[in-house]
Amino acid sequence: MTTNPMNLNQKTTCSLTQKEKMILEFLESFIKQEGISPAYTEIQSHFGFASIHSVQRYIQQLEQKGYIQKGEPNQKRSLILLKASHDFANELYDPATYGSAVRLPLLGKVAAGLPLEAKTYDEQMDVPLALVPRPTESFVLRVQGESMIDEGIFDGDLIIIEKRNFAHSGSLVVVATEDESATVKRIFYKEGLVELRPANAQMQSFWYEPHKISIQGLVVGLIRQYL
Repeated sequence: MTTNPMNLNQKTTCSLTQKEKMILEFLESFIKQEGISPAYTEIQSHFGFASIHSVQRYIQQLEQKGYIQKGEPNQKRSLILLKASHDFANELYDPATYGSAVRLPLLGKVAAGLPLEAKTYDEQMDVPLALVPRPTESFVLRVQGESMIDEGIFDGDLIIIEKRNFAHSGSLVVVATEDESATVKRIFYKEGLVELRPANAQMQSFWYEPHKISIQGLVVGLIRQYL
């Protein structure tokens, strides 16, 4: 899917509500990964809406505010993005401008084991630019625990997170649970539930209803420090 610059001049975009922004970010992530827009039923399932009517209402609101455009009436998966949910979504980063490294916030620790309370902003660290496709939408967390050791993620490792509120089944993500703790796991969607699966034969998965977890981002890189 590509944006249509002609349409950008036909509507004046307005600010988004929090829910509208979440839905637009979901559309962006889905289209980026799949190359097509999600079906209304997929949007409904992801957000736990009771009916398709709620999806239709939000799509209409996003269209009226100039962020998306509907395709042909009889075509499915025909939503077109006109404007990103934030100013830097499609920004390209020139190494000549940013150098060979970019400074990202180190937000604290995340559990690779039992969920662990995520710390607030703590410090910054320099990260190789090649590991960070979207610097303004990325941050770093330090892993604590051993639940992902079979994937080579060990206690004390630093993981680079790209902010996302959506991930496909099987993705490696950081998830906040309903008690506001955070954990890194593989995410799977099964029979109306969300499985957070460890990579450690000695540990079992956690299961949640979709509305009780919140995807914080996708793991896109790992940094290991040797003393």
